[in-house]
Amino acid sequence: MRSRGRSVQNRSETAHLPDSSFVGTAIAASELDVLRKRLKALALSLEALVERQLTFPINLYQEVENFEIKLIRWALNSTGGKQTAAAELLGLKARTLHSIIKRYGLTVEKEHTSDTSLLNSHPPL
Repeated sequence: MRSRGRSVQNRSETAHLPDSSFVGTAIAASELDVLRKRLKALALSLEALVERQLTFPINLYQEVENFEIKLIRWALNSTGGKQTAAAELLGLKARTLHSIIKRYGLTVEKEHTSDTSLLNSHPPL
């Protein structure tokens, strides 16, 4: 008696579940795409760490400076060297960006055409 009641209960629990083969495939494909992108970003970050051959302890201020410089260069390259547009990308006032560029001694090369594909890319990590 118990076994019959249990099998009916199991069937009723699984009967209302949707066919997960199609849904699972679509979800798995999008999740794989996200994971691939994250893995690529991690690999690039690891590569950068290996290239710089970090020594410990890490100098936090120097690492923050390096990160800021990378972000600023990305924004400037994305906007063809236009500081006002680059500042907007970074969420800064143009005057603030200009002072950071001056502090780090960065050179800004203005290009006649900007690479709009960079605007759709993510900033460096």
